[in-house]
This record gives sequence, C-alpha cells and structure tokens, in this order.
Amino acid sequence: MPHMAIWVALQLCLVCLTEASVGSWCQADPGSCIGQRHSLEKKETPTLKGEHYDGTLRLADWDGDGDTDVLVGDGGSIWFHERLAHDAFRMHELVKLRAREGQLQSRFEVVDWDGDKHLDLLLCTMVGDLVTVSLLNRSSLLPMENISEFPEIILLTHGSTCDMLARDFDEDGDVDLILGDDKWLPSYSRYFERISAYRVVERTGDDNPLSIFNGSVQQIADIDGDGRLEIFSGQKKPFGSATLSHLHLLRRAADGSLVEMENSVWSLSGPFGSDLEVVFFFEIHVADWNSDGLPDVLKVSVVGFGESVTKGKLRWWIEDYRQHVLDLDMKLDVEAYGDIEAGFKDQEIVVDWNGDGFADLVVLRKSKSLHLYEHRDGEFKEVLDVFQNVTASLLGKGTATAVIVDWDIDGDLDLIISTESDGKLHYHEMVSGNLCKEELQHPFQNITIAPDIIKGKNYFGYIQPVIVDWDNDGDMDLFLGPPDGRYFEQLSDGTLREWPREESPVSELGDTTRTKWDFVDCDADGDYDLLRMEGGANPRVQVCEHKTSHVLRCDDAFPCLGTNLSKFRPQKTGWRMQLGNVADGRLKFITYDFAESRAVLWSSGICLPADPCHSKGLCLNRRAHCSCIAGHELADCSGCEPHFYSVQRKVGQMHDCKACPGARGKVCYGRGSCFDDAAGKMLAEESTARLMATGNGSCSCNEVHFYGKDEEGRSTCIHGICPAGTEENDGSCNPCAGGTFSSEGGSCTLCLPGTFSFARGSMCLTCAPGTVSTESGASECDACPAGTYEVDHQLCNECAAGLVSARGSNTCTKCPAGSHAPKSGSITCESCAAGTYAGEASTECRSCPSGTISSEASGSCSPCDAGSFAKSSLTCEQCPGGTFSNPGSKNCQSCLPGKFSLTGSSNCSDCLPGTVSSPGSWSCDACPAGTFASAGSSVCEACPVGHVSSPNSGACESCESIFIRSTPDDKKQSCQVLAMDVVLGLIFLSTCSCFSFLSLTGFSGRIPISDVSAQGQKVVVTTSTAHGLHKWACPKVTFAGTDVPDLESSNDWTIKALSLYQVTLHGESPMSLDTSKGHLYVKFPQVFWSTGLWHCPLLLWCLLFLAASAGLASQLTWSLTLLLCALGLCAGFLAFALRRRQGEATPLVKRRRQFLKEWPLALERCSRGPDRSMTAGKLHDFLQFFETFIKERSMYYACSNIVKPLTKPFQLSFVELVGSRKIQWFASHYWGMPLRHFSDAIRKHAQCFERDWRDSAYWICTFSNSQWHVKEELGNGQWENSSFYLALKSPECKGTTMIIDELVLPLQRIWCLFEVYQTISLPRSDPFHGLLLCTSTGVLQQGKAGTDVAVAVAKTVAVLDTRGAQATSEEDRLMIHDLIEKMPGGFDTMNTFVRDNICQALEASHRHYETTVTTLMKDLTTAKSSGPTTSSAPTLPTLLTSSTRHATAEKVEEKAGTN
Repeated sequence: MPHMAIWVALQLCLVCLTEASVGSWCQADPGSCIGQRHSLEKKETPTLKGEHYDGTLRLADWDGDGDTDVLVGDGGSIWFHERLAHDAFRMHELVKLRAREGQLQSRFEVVDWDGDKHLDLLLCTMVGDLVTVSLLNRSSLLPMENISEFPEIILLTHGSTCDMLARDFDEDGDVDLILGDDKWLPSYSRYFERISAYRVVERTGDDNPLSIFNGSVQQIADIDGDGRLEIFSGQKKPFGSATLSHLHLLRRAADGSLVEMENSVWSLSGPFGSDLEVVFFFEIHVADWNSDGLPDVLKVSVVGFGESVTKGKLRWWIEDYRQHVLDLDMKLDVEAYGDIEAGFKDQEIVVDWNGDGFADLVVLRKSKSLHLYEHRDGEFKEVLDVFQNVTASLLGKGTATAVIVDWDIDGDLDLIISTESDGKLHYHEMVSGNLCKEELQHPFQNITIAPDIIKGKNYFGYIQPVIVDWDNDGDMDLFLGPPDGRYFEQLSDGTLREWPREESPVSELGDTTRTKWDFVDCDADGDYDLLRMEGGANPRVQVCEHKTSHVLRCDDAFPCLGTNLSKFRPQKTGWRMQLGNVADGRLKFITYDFAESRAVLWSSGICLPADPCHSKGLCLNRRAHCSCIAGHELADCSGCEPHFYSVQRKVGQMHDCKACPGARGKVCYGRGSCFDDAAGKMLAEESTARLMATGNGSCSCNEVHFYGKDEEGRSTCIHGICPAGTEENDGSCNPCAGGTFSSEGGSCTLCLPGTFSFARGSMCLTCAPGTVSTESGASECDACPAGTYEVDHQLCNECAAGLVSARGSNTCTKCPAGSHAPKSGSITCESCAAGTYAGEASTECRSCPSGTISSEASGSCSPCDAGSFAKSSLTCEQCPGGTFSNPGSKNCQSCLPGKFSLTGSSNCSDCLPGTVSSPGSWSCDACPAGTFASAGSSVCEACPVGHVSSPNSGACESCESIFIRSTPDDKKQSCQVLAMDVVLGLIFLSTCSCFSFLSLTGFSGRIPISDVSAQGQKVVVTTSTAHGLHKWACPKVTFAGTDVPDLESSNDWTIKALSLYQVTLHGESPMSLDTSKGHLYVKFPQVFWSTGLWHCPLLLWCLLFLAASAGLASQLTWSLTLLLCALGLCAGFLAFALRRRQGEATPLVKRRRQFLKEWPLALERCSRGPDRSMTAGKLHDFLQFFETFIKERSMYYACSNIVKPLTKPFQLSFVELVGSRKIQWFASHYWGMPLRHFSDAIRKHAQCFERDWRDSAYWICTFSNSQWHVKEELGNGQWENSSFYLALKSPECKGTTMIIDELVLPLQRIWCLFEVYQTISLPRSDPFHGLLLCTSTGVLQQGKAGTDVAVAVAKTVAVLDTRGAQATSEEDRLMIHDLIEKMPGGFDTMNTFVRDNICQALEASHRHYETTVTTLMKDLTTAKSSGPTTSSAPTLPTLLTSSTRHATAEKVEEKAGTN
C-alpha cells in the first residue's frame, strides 16, 4: 500500500500541543521489557492556508513523490495542494463535483481501495438520510466537470452524517469503512467490514467492535508508529456550546484487544462559539510530514464568520507542527548479558546462530575455547558440542580472535579464526548445520601474519579479521584489523587478491592494537562505513564514511544509524568494545564492565516501559520479555491460555482470564472440553469476528449423558451417568470389555463359567453347542478339542472306539468304510492297509478274498486294471515289454510288427520315424546313415540322389547351401564343401581389403609431417611415413595443423620427391616456415596419379584390385560375395586407421613424451604474474633437451611445437608444469629472435648479477603465460589486469631485461614498448636496475657486450622512432600508442629514454675497451723485457655470430603473451 498520511480530525485542541515542550514516552514491542523513547518536538510550522473549507482535509502522498501533500474539499471541488521543495505548495483542482438535489453533505477519504499501489478517492454524499459511498479510481481522476453520478458505488445506507474513515481495522489486509453518527462533530460508531473488492457488510450489536465505546470514538489512527491502529475515545457535547472533556488513547494488545495507555488521558478543550455567527475550532492531523517513517502531528485551525458559517465555507491554515523523534543516544543495559560469564580478555560475537530471529552470543575465552549461548525464552542458555571440530585450530600458545559470517554466501554461517601461534587464518565451513574440520585447501591458506607486527607492543588481543562486502560485488572481502591493515579482495573465482598496503582503503588510518574495526551501513546508502572503536582509558567511537570512490572520510560528528557518537564515552570499559546486533536498525555496543566483571550492552534510546505486561505478568530480573501469570499467554500476556477465557472489564482495561469449570486440575471435571478463547477464534469465519472472538467458559460434554450448570450459567458436565454396557473412565463412557457386563451407571462385572459376553455387553450369554467356558470372565467360548464332545457348556468328554469327533463338536461321528478307530478318544479314523477292507464304524480291517485285491482304505476288494493281472490279493503284476492286456485279463498278448509296448501297457504303440521293429518287440531299432523310415515302419529305405541322412532319420536332407556349395559323401551321411570356393573367397577378401585401403588413402590425401626446415636454398618437408610420391610428379598441396600461418594460408604450394621420406617445397615462401607438426594434403584427384607403389600410380592399383574383385565375385555365390565384400572393406578401413595412427608418432612427439617421463613435474597452479617465473638453469636445460629440434629456430617454433603440446593435457603454463619461482627479472624480447641467442643472453645477464646464474628467476611470457587462457593472461581487455603488468609492478622485480640484436627488433614491436613504458612509469624502490639491454655476449650497460655490438645497436637506435612500432592487433597498437602518448613527453620521452640507455652502453663499452687495450699494451711491453707471461687482461667480446638470422619486422601472427 502506498505511503499515505493517517488523518485525525478531532476538531479539538490538545493541551499538550499548545505548550512549547512536549512529553516523551517509552514505547516497546509487544511483551518486551525494554523499549525506545519517543517524543514530539516542535518544529518550524509549514506555511499553508486556504478558504472555502467544507469539513474535509486529508494529508496524503497523492502524487507518489515521497512527500506528504494536502487535499481539501470546498463542497464543489476537491483541491490538491502539491508539496514542492522547501515546504512550498502548488494548488490544482483535482475533481469538480456538482451537488445533487437535496444534498446535505459531501466528504471524501484518501485510500488505496483497489490495492493497485495508487491512492484512490472515496466520496460520501448524503441526500436526505441516504448515504452513498462511491469509489473514484485513480486512473479516472482527471479533472472532470460536474460529477454527480459515480459508476462504482461501494455502500448505500441510511444515516445522519458523511463523516468517514477508511482503515484496515480487522488487520486482514483490506480497508474497512467506519461512518460517524453525529452531524456536527466526528464521532464514529458504525463499522462496515469489507468482504470482497466492492462489498462491505455492516456489523451491528455485539458483532460491531466499536459498540463498546457507546459512540465516543473520536478517531482511529496509528499515533505511535508501531503499525497498529489506536483509538481515541472521549465524551463530547453538541455543536454550538463549549466543550470540556478528556481524550483516552487505546492501543492494540497482542491478542487484538484494546487497552488504554497508561497516563494517556489528555485534556481537551476548545471553544466552538456561542452561536452560529462565529465558528472557531482546531483539527489535529497525523501524517509522516518529514518522510522519516514516523507519524508527526499537525494542528489545523479553522474559522468562519457570518454567512460563511451557514454555508460551510470556512478558512483554514496549519498552525503548529510537532515532529515525532526517536531518542538515539546510547544508553546502558546492564542486565542484557547477565546470564553469561565473561572475562576481561574474552571476545563476544553477536550472531543469530539458529536463525530464529533472536541475537545469540558466541564467546571466545582467553583460554582459547569457544562457547555458544542461544537466546531462549528471554534468557541465554549455553549449547554444548558445537565447536568440537574447531579445537585443533585453537591449539598452541598466544591469543586468538574469531569472526562468524556467511563467507561463501550459501545461507549458513562459517567460522574464521586468527591465531597468534602460527600467524594464520583458519577456515571452518558450516555444512548441514555443523562446523566442519579445517580443510587443507581453503581461501585463507596463503595468508600469514608476520610475528613482528605486534611484537613488543602493548596489546590485549590478536589481529582481528573483519569480513565485509567492501566493493559491493556480491561476495565477501577481508580486512586484517589494526595494526596489520591489509585488504584482500575476493575475485570472481573465489580467490583472494591482496592490495598493496599503500592502496588499501584503510592505509591512512594508522590504527594500533587498541583500535578495533567493524563495518555498518551507517547512512543507508548501500555501502558499508567503518566504525573505529578505540579502547583504553578514554574509549570512543568514530565513524568513517565510505565515499563513492571507495575511500574513507572520518568524522566524529557523522551519525551512524541516526546516532551521533561524538559524545559517546563508555566508562570502565578498558580496551574492550565490540559492535552488537544492528539488524533492527538500532546501534549497539558490547563493553566490559570492570565493576560488575561482566559484559554489558549499550543501545540507542533504550528505556523501560511502565507496564509492558498489562499487569498480567512481570519483567523478571535479566529477562527481556514478560513472564505471564497463570492463565495468560502471548508476548504481552494479553491472551488467555488454553482452558481459560476472557472476562471483560471496563472499556480500555485489559480483560481477565478466568479458568473454565472443573476441580482438582480437571477441566469440565474431566468430562468435556471448554469453550475457551482459542475455541471461539477457531469458529469465527470473518476477520473482524476472529479478532473479537472470546470464549464463554461453558463445557462441551464428551457424552450426551453428561450435563449440569453452575451458578454462573456455565455448562459443567458434572451430572449424569453412563448407560448399561459402559463404565465411566477419564470423563468418557468407555464400553465394557469382552467377558464383562454392566448395568446403567454401574461398573463392568465378570461373566460366570459356561457364559460369555461381547464388548459393551449389558448381560452374559450361554456358550453355543460344542463350546465351553471353564472360568469366569470369558469374552468367548472355547471349542472342545477333536476326539471329545461338549457336556453342559462346561466339560468335554472322549468319544467311544469306532467313533471320532472334530473340534467344537457336541456329538461323536462313525468311522466311514475303509477305516477304523481302534480306541476311545480317537481324533481320526485310521485307513485299512492294501489287501484288507472294513465297513462303517469298524474297530478293525479284514483280508480280501483270493483272486481280488484292494488298495489302502478300501471298503471292498476289486479286480486288476488293464496292462496287469492278479497274482495275489495285494498287488496286480504288469505285463512284460512287447505285450499288453485288457481290464480283468488273466494273460498278456504279443505286439504286431512295426509296433512296440513297454512294461504294463494296455495296448501297443507305432515306432517313431527313423526306427523299425519285429513282432513282440519292446523297443524299435534305428535306421543306419543314408536311409530313413516313417512312423510304424518295419523296414528302412535308401535316400534319393543328392540327399543325405544321419542315423535314426525319418527323412533325407538336400546338400544345397546359401554361401558355399557342397556334395554328399560316399555314405550319404554328410555334405562336403568345395575347396575351390574357399580359395577364391580368401583371394576375394584380400582384393577387397586392398581396394578399400588404397581408396581411403587416395581420397584422404593426408601425409603426416615430421619436420619442415630450410636446407640451403630449399625448404625440405620430412614425413613420418613414406609419402609414395613419384619422381616425376609435382602436385599441389595444402597444409594444416602446423601452427605456421604463412604455410597454411597459401594454396599455391607444390612438392617434389626428394627421397622416400622427404619432399621439397616450392612456392613463394617467407623467410621462416619451421615446424615439426601438422599434415600436408595432396589435392584431389592429383593424389591418384601423383602417388603410388613401385612406379605405378595409385589409380591403376585401385582399378586393378577392383577388376580382380569383380572377376572373383562372378565365381562365388551372391550371398558369400556380399559377406566377404563387407569384411574386406572393414579390414581395409582398419589398416588405413592403423597407418594414420603410426604416422602421428614423429620424433618430436616421442621426445616430448620422454620429457614428461624424465623431468620432475610440479603440476602446481599459481596466481598469474610474479609467481610464475623460470630459472635460467631450467631454460638452459630445456634448450639442451630439445636442441636437436630447436637448432637456430625462434620462440614461435618452441611455443607451438614444444610448449603448447607439453601443457595441453594439463591446461597450465610451462612454468606451472615444471615448477615456478618468484620473479627477479622481467624478460622482454622479440619472438622472431633465435631461441639459442635468447638463452645465451639470459645466461650472460644472470652471470652478471647472480652468484649462481642457474637460480636467477626470469618472467618469460612464453613459459610464464598459460597458452590455453590467453584472454585471461592479457587481462580480458584491461591491461591493468594482464600478467605482464602484474609481473612488472611486483615489488620483487629487480628490473627489465630486454634481449636485443643488431636490428633492435624488440623496440619495433608495440608490446615491448608497453613493457618499457611500465618500466619507466611504475614507482620503484631501491634496488631497481631499470631497463637493461642484453645480447648473447653480455649486458650493454656494463660494457662487456663488445664495442662492435654496442656500435651496431647504436646505429640502429639513432634512426629509430618508436612511433613506428607495430603489432598484429591494431586494437592493441592503438591502446598502447595512446598510453605512451599520455605519458609526460609521450614518444619523445620514450625515444630519449632508449637513446640514453644506448649512450650509457656505448660509454661503458668504450671504458671497458680502453681498459682492456691499456692492460694488453702493458702486458706486451712487459713481455718484451722479461719474456713470455700469462696475460691477465680480460677477453674482448665478439660480435653476434654471422650465422644468427634475424626475422624481419613484417607482420607475424603473435601468440599469447607475444610482444
């Protein structure tokens, strides 16, 4: 909802506003025992007045610009006084209204009715006694003429006035309407609850929350700024007479009830005139006039004379303005941390550990142990076993400090500890609510604190880490507190970049160990300001404002969260002062009170409210919230506990909570539930009803049988008894258990033997037949066991012999025929054995007569079945194999030919196919190979021609085949394969394979390269496999994968065979095409006649194998042809792939593999810049290892052919691969220079400046930069972030070593000039050697490179203008060109700097030359007189070797880090 002023039109004069001084009050959150002091201070009154006032004036931010405007009605129009700067106003006519016939009143209200975040107008008109409230939506509120009908009518009702308020009275999120009932003075009693967007319902009687005031409500508004409405209630007298009354202010309690504020009775007086000729009165309006979020009070005076009174045209003006002010001075709360033991050197950390919205406390003891105290129920309680994984970080001597913050922005808190014992920061991440042990790898692992930074100083704690998002980039940064003062910025990849101390935002503070830092957004501008908390005998706090340029401006008077700390001097605190929890917008500090020996809290504007618990609770010692008396609950004790209900007192007094009926701690006598306040609110359906709902204390009985009322008319459930079959237990009628019964009101009694009862039984039942109950209390009757029967429902007797019974029987049953029961009490009848039988109810079994048999359990004897005959009365014997018999037969008959039978057969079966039999056979014989027989045959028949059969076959098979042809063998048992088809098939497979291999070779045209180099005037390409090129052929070729742009960009190359593995390259070639990688491609279709085997072109070989394959295919079956063709193509493809793979294993590839095996690899990632340097010894060893391939080649060759392939699997720089060192020298060079010359120059330079030249570390772009992250190495377009700049500006860098030759080519490349520029520009401290020019013979400035070398270089530099320096990227050239131009003196200064260095070199060479010549002359003179001696004169350096080739300054593709 948009900000709007809350209108209060009392038409009275508050005495408190007429005086110059205004009282203050202590305001607290509901139930809080600690509040903040508020006051109303008189301010300069705004100059605003008007005429034609008709009784409606509203203050609201109508135009949505953040300040409060004024809307006034004059009966015919609504005027909008737009508030401008400096409290000036501009008036607009907002709406013009035409009075309807008979209209008595019109009023308006300003409110966001439709919830669209824009203010609307509610217009009330009264014609007769008909009151109409209509909505003027903001979107339709353009200046309109003669508005008399409004499309959106909200309310039609009968009444006596249009005085109207729009408030969210029931706090359900929408606006309700409140109308007045007095035509002269505003007093509000009619309440309309809003049900939907355009429907309001009037609540009357007890449903009207205003009915308790009997029409005395003068205003409803939020006076104290707590977000809840207050009610002003007071008696009034009719218009036209003097008024003298009192105004009562009622606030909302936590349960929604209205309670009069203590000392809130304000005297009201105001003359209204003795007649209708003169009217003079005041209106009090409440609005956030100064836009600070707090309601202010403005008094508007209204006066009218003569006829203007009768017409309602009055004059008005703002007479007084009182600003709502919060007391923000620091006050002491001694009891805040009284539950916590604290020591002088302990550190307190305020943090919401469990996320419950309350500030908890973590204490780091002097003994280096961490303790957590959570805020629970208004007190601090220690939680154990929270820091068990942190103990290892706190071991060792010395002190420690800690900070708890969400470092990784994952939503939970992490712990960072700074320890004096090892000078490190320890990081413990919180995962799933638990602090983890410290990992080996974490963001702070490389940060150390020098032990001498606090050594010998007077301090009481260690260096404090301070975490804050200083640069507002969304992640946390790190400050190390005084006296360290370093600043570490967290980068996007999570690493920390240390700023130089002189560039640190806190570098100018100069704080000592007695100063602590913390960060708070004091001025709410979105960035964090610094609080300097100085301890000692005179502690103080100073605010340093964070300016937009990320610098700090310290000012004692600069307020923090509204509090001026210039006079804040907490006494008896010593050095200890820490920032408290400022999440609520109030500044807090924790200090140590020496007198009390505990931690105390300083808070802005703290005060103690008079009665925060409404006399229904107490503020106990060391408790921040109310402790309610019995029966009361909620934060301010305004609610009733369960089983209590509200008993209203006088209006404005807090209700009592009365217990529900009951006794001995049982509500409703344990026989029901009470209709308490909670039950009343659950039944309410609408918001207002739910706000007002209370219980009545009556009981809802658990059973309909319970009843009763007490003297207050409350239902009590004390009377009544339970019905038969139940008994009363815990206030309910519980049914009797099975085996018991009860009469009405009685208890449950056990049933007698022979009877039982079900649950809820009112009587006992007799057991059913066959069942018995032998004891009292049976819930069911047990069935008699098998072999017995029931007697009188109480006993079970055994059955006689020949009789049996099942379980639960009341009689015995006879045994059936074929069985018998030999004794009494039998459970089952036993079956008769085979060869015997028995009749019904028998006690024994009898033997069968002769000639018959019987099976087990037979009641009679039977004849034998078919396939057998009776030989005894026990069993029937089976007929032997080859015979059969019918049922009842005495003999067995033989089977016919072609049939057989098994033992015990009732008939004979036909022989299976492939078998035959003779008469009386019990089995069939198999037919031999080459013959067959059908089912039921007695003779085997021979197979026809071209067919074969195996033994025991019922049919013959043909020898025809899909793949290979075959014929029957001599026995006609199997088919034999034709050998010629096999031979031809193998030959066909070979020809297809060869054709496939040669065709793929030809279409590919690819030949792997082992080396490309110049040999004399020729460029020779060496291949790793035989190229197969004919001597007479000169085909066109292309190149790929060589990393030589000039080689790959041209399509005009031709080659000619030189040997089996070498060809010469012809075409317009640049000076250097050196490479040892890639492939050459012979263009299609030249490859088919330019290459081949044994002087025969490849095309002829392909045609030959194709013709041979076609001829062979005509001799084979089509299916075999297709199969072998597919296999041949696959075999050719595999051979082609294998040959390509073997061709990739060049000598250089093998050497690189050997390097990775033999060299010790570090494989350590390190930050870009100065940490990635390489020793001169490793450079020399690298050159020696690959000397066979590097020869006189340049850095371009080494980078693309050696460095990049070696680092590709690891995506690292070469230095990270073999081990890095901290920078000592920055090497600047031109990539086209021979690598051997570069290495010799580095070695000469190292020998001049280092005792052990092999350990001298150089930053060399080829080896120091990662060739796989070129963009990042170049700073992503920002030269300040490039690796070159980071290395050059490093404090460890002693100077720039520029490797040159006679042509001085590095000074003709723009990136080399950039390095020279940085060498000139960057501020350095001694010792720094600046720019040193080096050759393979030595350092020019030392004069040991040779006079002829220095002269040759000087001649070139004398005519050199650095403005002509070139670069591959025009964008890079322009960027560096502009950078040098902006340097004082521009390129002239650059040229002068270079020439001065050359002059110094010439002078040094000259001096060295003269010294050497003088020494030699002296030695020669001495030799003439004394004979031969060994000369001690130094040797003269020689010129650069004539064999050294220099690349031209033409445009060459520059790689990562090229100059």
